[in-house]
Amino acid sequence: MKPILEHTSLDFKINEIKTLEYIYTRGFFEDTYTELHNAIYASYSRFCAPIFKSGKKTFDFSFVSDFDIEIEGRIHKIIIHAEVLGNYNFVSYSIGISHKDDSTELIRRFHFDYDHDKIRTNQKAFISHLQYGGNCGTGFSGTLFRTANIEPKLSVPRFNFPPMNLALLLDIVFCEFQNESTKKITENPDWRSLIKENEVFILKRYFNSISNHIGSPRHNKETLVRDICYA
Repeated sequence: MKPILEHTSLDFKINEIKTLEYIYTRGFFEDTYTELHNAIYASYSRFCAPIFKSGKKTFDFSFVSDFDIEIEGRIHKIIIHAEVLGNYNFVSYSIGISHKDDSTELIRRFHFDYDHDKIRTNQKAFISHLQYGGNCGTGFSGTLFRTANIEPKLSVPRFNFPPMNLALLLDIVFCEFQNESTKKITENPDWRSLIKENEVFILKRYFNSISNHIGSPRHNKETLVRDICYA
């Protein structure tokens, strides 16, 4: 069994909206990362009424935020993008980093994509994968961030990587760029509860599929783990 997401694209998007609601109502970022807090509120407000009140069955999810954070003793800007379009036609989450000195040129960018049937890549690629580079676009502030210095058009390599969503992406940011403010977030019991629920939601089937394959007769030199992880 390939490690594809077990949820419909609609359920996946609704879970993202619930994540926005959970984060906003608990005010995790209100005092320390107000730019991120405001972006979450704006995105939640945009989706909440038309989706939950109207019972809309099809919609595209997107989220963007750019905010300042301390990295290795210096202030940098983090740019977060998330898009889930159609029936998993396009699923991409990214982290970009630029210097704080009003630079719009990214010095790092990683994106986590999901291609369950090669809809987007039209070439051999892992179902869920990590790539370096790519185009960034605009932040929540409207700033256009550029990626010319990191070869945005080079599409390979793609590294096999567990599927991603907004809660897990934000958790990566705050765990990797640790300071006193981020530690308060990542050790908050409510935050840890959110991450635990999203680990179950998105990772359980992924790791079970791989574990079950390794423990079965189907795992042989003709059908390696990497073979079932390709779209």
